[in-house]
Amino acid sequence: MKKRRLLFGFAFVLGSLGLTSCYTSPDFPLEPSIEYRGYTHNSAVVGLNVVDTIQHVIRFRDGDGNIGLSDADNPELRDFFSDFYVKIDGSFRQVYIQTQIREGDPPVTRVIYDLIKYYNRLPEIYSSDRVEPLEGDIKVGGFEIRRNQQVYYKVNDLYIGKRLAQGDTVKYDFYILDRDNNRSNKVESPEIILKFDK
Repeated sequence: MKKRRLLFGFAFVLGSLGLTSCYTSPDFPLEPSIEYRGYTHNSAVVGLNVVDTIQHVIRFRDGDGNIGLSDADNPELRDFFSDFYVKIDGSFRQVYIQTQIREGDPPVTRVIYDLIKYYNRLPEIYSSDRVEPLEGDIKVGGFEIRRNQQVYYKVNDLYIGKRLAQGDTVKYDFYILDRDNNRSNKVESPEIILKFDK
């Protein structure tokens, strides 16, 4: 599976959680929940390529606020995940990227197909000793798609190539984990039509 790192910006809507004695804390479940809030979509010329960049906004809620990983946590851990889909022949399919590896003596080329998946680490908001409800928005960017980018989809055991072009439709789904490894619900973006209009 091809995993790609994402760039994050966070806009946390903490309200007045715990700031005043007359405020009643929200009653969120201990497992995180998320809701898709929207996206921005821009095209730009990057080098010799036209690139569509998509930024998503996802609202999260967690009853004990244990969202995010600290620098002290295992650097291999991830807690934000997204899958990428392309509409092909009227239905959405997960797509793959092709990697060619030359190895051996004499050299032999081996072809590998990896699902396109995105992952990253959310920053720790509350330390592990602080337990209270938490709600906020995650703005996540770094979803860049090049015009004519080659992707592959699978039919039976055959990988079929497709170049992404203006007018193609894509979508994403998302979920997060809290520090107790509780998994949130999964949410989907709306259908996004690629512009490549620069």
